[in-house]
Amino acid sequence: MSSNVRPSAVVLGALIGDWHSASGPAYRQLASAIRQAVLDGRLSIGARLPAERELAAALGVSRTTVAGAYSALRDEGWLASRRGSGSVITVSSGNFYENGLIPARTPVDPDADIIDLTTAGRYAPHDLLDDAVDRAVERMRALYRTDGYFPMGIGELRERIADRYTADGVDTSADQILVTNGAQHGFSLAFGDLSHALDRVIIESPTYPMALDLIRYLGRVPAPVGLLPGHEQPWMHDLIQSAFRQSAASTAFLIPDFQNPTGALMDAATRSVVMEAADQAGTSVIVDESFRLMALDELEMPPPMSYFDTSGSGVSIGSLSKPVWGALRIGWVRAGPSVVARLGVARALGDMSGSLLDQLIALELMDQLDTLVADQVARLRVSRDVLAGAIADLAPDWDVIHPPGGATMWVRLPQAVATDAARIAPRFGVVIVPGTRFGPDGTMDNYLRLPLTLEPDRLQAAVPRILAAVEAAEATSRPAGIDGWLT
Repeated sequence: MSSNVRPSAVVLGALIGDWHSASGPAYRQLASAIRQAVLDGRLSIGARLPAERELAAALGVSRTTVAGAYSALRDEGWLASRRGSGSVITVSSGNFYENGLIPARTPVDPDADIIDLTTAGRYAPHDLLDDAVDRAVERMRALYRTDGYFPMGIGELRERIADRYTADGVDTSADQILVTNGAQHGFSLAFGDLSHALDRVIIESPTYPMALDLIRYLGRVPAPVGLLPGHEQPWMHDLIQSAFRQSAASTAFLIPDFQNPTGALMDAATRSVVMEAADQAGTSVIVDESFRLMALDELEMPPPMSYFDTSGSGVSIGSLSKPVWGALRIGWVRAGPSVVARLGVARALGDMSGSLLDQLIALELMDQLDTLVADQVARLRVSRDVLAGAIADLAPDWDVIHPPGGATMWVRLPQAVATDAARIAPRFGVVIVPGTRFGPDGTMDNYLRLPLTLEPDRLQAAVPRILAAVEAAEATSRPAGIDGWLT
């Protein structure tokens, strides 16, 4: 797999960070830093490294040091040098274990006390939902005299969704909204309309795994762009511009609002850079806004990505699944009227209309959405702080990426054992997801994604179980090679 992205020497220096320690040969330290950037997902498989002389000048070291680092990486199977292509990041069977898709989860005793940390969805807000359901049933009786088919969505709901975009600074009309059966349905329609088989799709690394699965299922090729989790702005402008310029991608899938899994928030300047680069490259940007309402810190939200979409070629996707309830299958696509019309036709080929009852429930909740979200956010904020505190107490050497919003926490382990820990975790009473699930090439095996959606006491009880699984994995890990799978 080739990402067709060549980070400049300056960008590579930023990706590997402070690599020069006091001990060991400099070339070994540099090779280790580049290797770790690959394992963390910051540097993607297939990326072309800068020329030796260029990198030496950027890092302030001798060319001999860079040449030695590249040579060591080639000897270890992390780098391949090809005439006309330079030095390209690669993998070998000694570095990763290719086991196809996601391995089967270890069987779990249904009667056992297992804490499931694999999903980031909360239970329903039953008090508000009960009233909304009752009122929606009354509304539905008025539709009995229709044929019940609304392939674009109920008109009033489309108007209410459009009004929210307008209130957020982006003028939107109802004919720019298509109501879908959740965000995933919107992704499927958008990718099907805006891309073709074998097209490249720019994605963040890490990214939302279900979108990554969809990209592969549709025969598209992911082109990952590494993030710098924990930095004030994890999206690097030079790397973004390089990805759009070099990859010839037809589409990009991005999560700028409390990114899943890192929780990062893209600032306004970066949003402008992304949309300008996409416009110049002729790339359509598909944006997941599922977590936009879920700010856990007090902060000023940047405008939506569509605010910076001067060409009108982008697609924004939202959902009520995260702020309300996963079983309420209401999502939407916001795009230009012509794109929405095409998506409506495509939708009707396999799904004549969404559930009227779900749409009417969503309509009833719109007036209370901000109140409902505020309640959910307050609960998530408590859970975030409890989880971070428990990790700090029991596993202080774990690096917690503090999320300013969203429903997940991205945690870096001292060793790359997340996959093995996930395999054996049910024995310790917990089910977890390793970082390898969130990238296209088996890297990030030293990360775990932990949801904030469980009650604080369950999250606190989960931490010692996760720690036990990680320690057991560390005790049995193979010193040569990195256990993981390609997802």
